[in-house]
Amino acid sequence: MGMIRPFKMRKDLHERFMSKVEYDPNGGCWLWSASNDGGAGYGKLSKNPTGERQAHRTAYAMFCEPIPDGLEIDHKCKVPACVNPNHLEVVTRQENMRRASKIGLTFGGPANGARQRAKTHCPQGHEYAVTGSVSPKGWRVCKRCKADRQTMINCRNRLKKQES
Repeated sequence: MGMIRPFKMRKDLHERFMSKVEYDPNGGCWLWSASNDGGAGYGKLSKNPTGERQAHRTAYAMFCEPIPDGLEIDHKCKVPACVNPNHLEVVTRQENMRRASKIGLTFGGPANGARQRAKTHCPQGHEYAVTGSVSPKGWRVCKRCKADRQTMINCRNRLKKQES
């Protein structure tokens, strides 16, 4: 087996990457103008020799250093589309969630738990106070929706038995 070599930036990758960046003169952000994740606004890449799929992680790996396993990249500017390496910092998941909740973002962690507990109805509109229970994993479950799903499964199984 050969030695694993650190990623060496190819000129064509650098040019390709930078061709998808627009500069924000006000905040100093490098905004990713190509495809994004369709949700939170993080830029994404398809073919990339660094192995990263997110544009901000690729930027950090290209311009700074490889990202250690188990760590995340935090946007100090709080702009998900930003790929400016000066605005990116390697942090733990816990620190990233702590910083997000400080500015009101609720991707997960304690802030997300509070948001979930504040819900009074299931996605189908049944009131949790009337139809709710707690699963063994601690999740809230709507008893009415669970019963409806079970009825559907039973009907499907009866039909399968009749066909055979």
